[in-house]
Order: sequence, then structure tokens, then C-alpha cells
Amino acid sequence: MLEHIELGAVNWNDDVQISSHAVRQEGVKIELIEGDFVSLKDLYMAMRLPSANNATVAIAEHISGSEESFTILMNEKAQELGLSSTQFVNATGLTGHEKSNTMSARDISTLASKLITKYPSVLESSSIPFYTLEYLDQEIETTNHMLTKNSLMFDGLDGLKTGYTNESGFSFIGTAQQNGQRYVTVVLGTPHYDSRFIETKKLLSDAFEEKYVPSIESIIVFLQEIKAKLWLN
Repeated sequence: MLEHIELGAVNWNDDVQISSHAVRQEGVKIELIEGDFVSLKDLYMAMRLPSANNATVAIAEHISGSEESFTILMNEKAQELGLSSTQFVNATGLTGHEKSNTMSARDISTLASKLITKYPSVLESSSIPFYTLEYLDQEIETTNHMLTKNSLMFDGLDGLKTGYTNESGFSFIGTAQQNGQRYVTVVLGTPHYDSRFIETKKLLSDAFEEKYVPSIESIIVFLQEIKAKLWLN
């Protein structure tokens, strides 16, 4: 999307008409009504902060005419970037009816690094905890608890994206910068919502050579994971 804005193909102020296909999306969503017009900026922020799937599909349709056409562009871009272990089946990242989106941790890290380098403005949206949608005059909140929970916060963290499906579990692509040095972390398939942030904080603490001090929340999550493993066994 940012590439299309840079090329002038679309504009932040574009009014995007909401389709029935976008409205029918499952999972996380914002209030969208078929036929309504919503600014591209509002849809982008709804995609970035709460990971609204209906907003994501509306953006895909606005850029390419259909989600299917946009998915083809995604796969072409993945090949162009050398993401050899990546295959997209839709725009949202949700498990498809017959196939699942696939992407290795290495590919995710490569994509995140290239995105931040080429479009550093992406960090402006990934580093804010709240945003007010003009369309609804409603505040939305990020799914990144490292921006909203004191016990999970990390100095210099400014992104990047959470992910979840029943199949893959809770994941998080994190990034932080201190004294001009930036690191990108990838945590995949954790069993609990905040587990991904706890693991990210551990990785960043190690990367920046900071002492990691477990919070009460991290200890609780750890005990929950132990309990779940014992239950399964």
C-alpha cells in the first residue's frame, strides 16, 4: 500500500467504498457498512492498530479491484524481495478455506527490515497506542501491549505488528531502536496473548545487553504454560 501511495496511484484522502465482501470478513473488525465511503487513512489505521480484517480487505480492493488481484501482487512482491518461503492466499493473513498463508521467520524478518528501511513512516502508526477514526469518531487501540502495559514496555520499541490465527497461535514482529542501533525480532506461535511480548522483551533485552527482569505477568503466563503442558501430558 505504501508503495502505491508513493507512486501516486492512491492517496491517503481517497474515499474507499466498502464492499459486501469486506463487510463479511471474520475475526477482528471495525464497524463498516456496505456502500459507505471511508478514507484510506482511517482504513489503514484500523488495519495497523487493531488488525481489522474488513479494513484490510477494503484497502486491497481499492488498490487492485479485488482481494484476489491484490493477493497476486503480494506474492509477486514476495518473489521480488527474495522471500522464498512465503505464499499468500489472501490479504488478511487468516487461514483460507483450503490453504493457509505461509511465511518463515527469516522471511518475516527480511520483510520487516526492508519495510522499515524503505518506508520509515510506517513506525509512526506502529508506535502509537490509540487513534481516533474520523469515520466513526471512535478511538481504536493497538493490539501491541508493549505500548500499553507498563510491565511489557521496552525503551525504544516502536513497532511493529501482532498476528494471530487458531492454527498459528499468537505472534509478534517487534522492533526497537536505541542510540542509532535498531533490531527486529520475530516471535511465532506462542500459546497466550502476552507470551509473544514477554519473549520479545527477552530478545530485545539480550540484543541491547540490558538486564531482563521478569514481571508478575510474565511469571503468571509461564505458570499457565506449564499447567497447560502438564494437562496435555
